Amino acid sequence: MEQKRSARIFVRALAFILSTTVPTILSAQDHGAQDHGGHHKHHAGLFLGATRAEGHSSFTAGADYERRLPVAHERLGVGALIDAAIGDDPKHVIVAATLSLRPVEPLKLFAGPGVQFSHGHRDPLFRVGAAVDLPGIRSLTISPGVSVDFVGGHRAMVFGVTLGKGF
Repeated sequence: MEQKRSARIFVRALAFILSTTVPTILSAQDHGAQDHGGHHKHHAGLFLGATRAEGHSSFTAGADYERRLPVAHERLGVGALIDAAIGDDPKHVIVAATLSLRPVEPLKLFAGPGVQFSHGHRDPLFRVGAAVDLPGIRSLTISPGVSVDFVGGHRAMVFGVTLGKGF
């Protein structure tokens, strides 16, 4: 039952992000905008948000890095991230590698394997998610996003905003 609820929350959050940013995506394409605040070979960001797992929510902070690859019109990227969920329950740190795809600017879909460190244990995980790079100032980006972590038969939803810089 909890898995179905988590899936519905993920779909609703993704639909909300897409529905609020489609006008921005279409406007950028109509005006021929190549640089949408995030189209750089490198991008680093700081994440602030919340993690919801097993009925508990935790403040989450993290950082990520992405390098766009010189293939497929730089629509593919590789990266890494670290997130720390801080709160009463659950407390954990996640480290993951990511592969990202940008089917249209500024939408980013990503997935990758990682490790969750929690209460002295190390568990493998897999993260999938989506984010949108909203227009920023010069090379700065604001990217709302949602992710799902799959860890040991459990799911955790991660919602938040990344403040980043392309270089």
